[in-house]
Amino acid sequence: MTEPTTQRISRRNVVKGAAWAAPVVAMASAAPAFAASSEPPNYSINGWVTVDWSPSTCSGRPQRPRTTTVSFSSDRTNTGGQYQYGLYVLDAEGKSITNSSVTYWIEATDTLAATNVSVSGAGWSKDSGNPLSWTYDGKTYWGYRFNYSGPITKIGNRWYLNDIRASVTFGFRTGAPCPTRINQWIQRDVTVDGEHLMFSRERWYNLTNGNSQLDRFLSEGGPNGSGADPGARTLARSASTSDTAVQ
Repeated sequence: MTEPTTQRISRRNVVKGAAWAAPVVAMASAAPAFAASSEPPNYSINGWVTVDWSPSTCSGRPQRPRTTTVSFSSDRTNTGGQYQYGLYVLDAEGKSITNSSVTYWIEATDTLAATNVSVSGAGWSKDSGNPLSWTYDGKTYWGYRFNYSGPITKIGNRWYLNDIRASVTFGFRTGAPCPTRINQWIQRDVTVDGEHLMFSRERWYNLTNGNSQLDRFLSEGGPNGSGADPGARTLARSASTSDTAVQ
């Protein structure tokens, strides 16, 4: 059984990690207007991704089935509905954008390190340090980071990264029950003109009935983070258990 190596990381410094090489992209365009969102606009990587658990339910002790695959993807061509899909940076006029990444965190209480991690999408790659470890709010998480080294594309008033499609397959600890609540976060990191910016949303899952719900968000840097340590804050919109699986 593989155990995560726990490292205490402060809430404000959530997963800065080691530096990695990425091209500098100089941006020059009209300053964007902020789009409506489910929480205040942030100055990290914005946008929503769709999330899928397969299978999405389990039963028994020990839990059956013994493995599950979580996949997530961005699709900037999906412009319908209330969510702004894709991964993009706001307020990028004349600024450099480097060190872009997305990290998937899954609560490690009842889960084992992933047996398979995959990513596709031009410019996206798996981080060599996976699996990562994060301790936050009394819980330890496995982490799987995906780094971006592709171009930045201006569409309208947003500066987009190429779409990502990633999946993580993991098992459950021997004797673990089917979780009634298991937390996951999807974190975005980017450096804009030398400033590290982070934004992360949490979604919890009840695997006994397949329900899930958006819960909290974390941010660091820029006006939304303000250089302080706000801790996790509840998402501004109220999401029901039947809410679309976005994060």
